Amino acid sequence: MKRKFKKRQIKNKKKEGMTPTKFWVFISFGLIAGFLVGAILSGTLTGNILRKWQDDWEVEESIGTCTDTDGGFTLDKRGVCNDGTGILIDRCMMKGEHRVLFEYECIENKCVKHEVYCENYGFIGTSAYEACFLGACHNR
Repeated sequence: MKRKFKKRQIKNKKKEGMTPTKFWVFISFGLIAGFLVGAILSGTLTGNILRKWQDDWEVEESIGTCTDTDGGFTLDKRGVCNDGTGILIDRCMMKGEHRVLFEYECIENKCVKHEVYCENYGFIGTSAYEACFLGACHNR
């Protein structure tokens, strides 16, 4: 009797078939695979998106304008320079033992960087560190 009981258990397992969970996993993978194959064949994932971004970039470069929010070479105000190739923000950086201001301004429709020591332009802080702070020269 034991043999028959074991055979019946094995037969019952074989008859169970696909569970609802297995069914939905199978369907999900099938849909994802179908979407990816369709997108690759249509070119959506293989170049059209990159081509569109490249076209937008070329349009932006061809404008030929430059903007500086602080009005140019203005040391006491932090500015943002944009010439179509990127955004550059005035900032204070350590250079050796001194703090230097990277001041950007538009020259011939390009952002040009100047390295400025605020003390050389009459800005006096209690230290060189305080004369250049948050992208601008200060008197403290």
